[in-house]
Amino acid sequence: MPLATGIHGNQGKALVGSSTIAQLTGWTADIDLGIVTYVAVSGAPWQRAVRGNKKASGTIKGKYDPNTPIEAVINTDSLIAVVLYHNASQRWISMTVLIGKITYAAEIDGQPGTIQEWTATFESDGTVTMV
Repeated sequence: MPLATGIHGNQGKALVGSSTIAQLTGWTADIDLGIVTYVAVSGAPWQRAVRGNKKASGTIKGKYDPNTPIEAVINTDSLIAVVLYHNASQRWISMTVLIGKITYAAEIDGQPGTIQEWTATFESDGTVTMV
């Protein structure tokens, strides 16, 4: 029996604009296919469902490096291209986004030398390509 195959995310990466996020620790992408529900006399009491607007949203997270500060890449009011890779060369998601929120964290009670984290949320603008 052949072994099950899958994609391990330990080689995943994120390209934001023209910059690879070197201290990336993970990302999430929610692809919403857009369902709109309603109830009409013709189908009452059961709801109906139709396709609405599609969108993507998610989070990019990493460790803070003062030598390459993340805000220099993602702190923008403009649309920015994002490509999220599952692994080094295969599956990826490409989209244009607006960065929504950048969150910084400091663990005061952490071990000495604990590297601080950041997260950034995004919302898509236009078509999302998944390969």
